[in-house]
Amino acid sequence: MILALLAWYFLSGAGAGGGMILTSSDVDGLGEQAAMVIEDEARARTVAATLERLKEDVEEFEAVFAESGRELNGLYEDHVNNREEALAVLGDLNSAWDVSQKRALDARFALREMMTEEEWSAIFVKGW
Repeated sequence: MILALLAWYFLSGAGAGGGMILTSSDVDGLGEQAAMVIEDEARARTVAATLERLKEDVEEFEAVFAESGRELNGLYEDHVNNREEALAVLGDLNSAWDVSQKRALDARFALREMMTEEEWSAIFVKGW
């Protein structure tokens, strides 16, 4: 039962700050906001390329997340002692989450360096 609750907690997004998980649609929204705010074409292209790489990373994690959910559902439906297998799936998911978050942080700091203070504030402080 504890394992089922933990899986629900993490897979529902509750373990990520109440559903505050970066999604590919969030990255799309950032791209749209950046396109509206950044007037310099060269910097706008650089930001767009960084966001596209971030979106690919996020989509990769979304795929891992979805697959782990399917695996856990299968383990729970089996009603056999699959504790170790479920823990392995959760461990793999945690590792993928760690990698994804490090990439997202790297992208965030790269974006911060590419934008002016006003652009950053318009997207992340006022608009996001």
